[in-house]
Amino acid sequence: MFLRYGRRSLVTYVLLEVFFRTYEVPARWKKLLNDKDEAKHFKMKVAAIVHALFAGLGGLVSVVTEFKSETWAVLRLQPANYFILANDDRGASSAEFLTSVTVGFFFWELAHYFDWAPSSRSDKATMVIHHVISCVLWPLSCRLKIAYFFLVHFEVTELSSPFLQMRWFARKARKGELLCSGLFALAFFLVRTTFVLPMLFAAFKARPWDAALYPHLNFLVRLLSTLSLPLPFLLNLLWSAQIILMIKKTAKRCLSLQTTKAKTTKKNPGPEPGEITTTTTTSEKEINDDDNHKKLRYRR
Repeated sequence: MFLRYGRRSLVTYVLLEVFFRTYEVPARWKKLLNDKDEAKHFKMKVAAIVHALFAGLGGLVSVVTEFKSETWAVLRLQPANYFILANDDRGASSAEFLTSVTVGFFFWELAHYFDWAPSSRSDKATMVIHHVISCVLWPLSCRLKIAYFFLVHFEVTELSSPFLQMRWFARKARKGELLCSGLFALAFFLVRTTFVLPMLFAAFKARPWDAALYPHLNFLVRLLSTLSLPLPFLLNLLWSAQIILMIKKTAKRCLSLQTTKAKTTKKNPGPEPGEITTTTTTSEKEINDDDNHKKLRYRR
């Protein structure tokens, strides 16, 4: 299993690297980018959107076809057996395929850390920790044949990522940023925030530390599962708070730009419709003054 999993991750990594080295940024976007670094940011964003759509839609199909009843039960806090969520073979092929591709993508992103678009140091540190933990635990989970339900749901959360990346494109194009921010916030709350508390409750009720429920897992694996299973949901809770702040900042910036534009227009209004405007040059003014002076002398 590890060989097949690793081979798929490696193929994903190679394909992404080929794309990064050969893809040419469209000419109309080159005019909006300041330098070669931003061209690299552009490629990273495109790759992130493609991966997010692939992983998110794949995870959604798996949830609908394999875990639909369990998902609704978890959202209502009424699953018949929480233990089955972490110890069921359903979704095995979907989880292995999707997570192996995502692990390859995460490795590729980590290799291109210095090509990431500018962001705060804490944001980058959070993403690095997220990627490293996922790259270690997801293959291990598939190897031990546990938590497929949770792995598939982790992939579904990627559906919010395309709108996050689109904010960068909108900012460069200087239009649509507020719309992209709103769509990102809506998608994030739909596929991530709404699942935080139900999934945390499900992770607790699954009792990954219980040796009686998971006799095939040793103490170290049970401990690792207990500590790591809630982490993605806690991280989504943190990001939800950050998104609320992002919305406030984006709205404030857009309103500030509109206010500045309105003040500029009011200070330098254009001609009214039908109004005839005239301009007088310095030489014309001097000629008019000279003519008036001559007329005054003649009258005298």
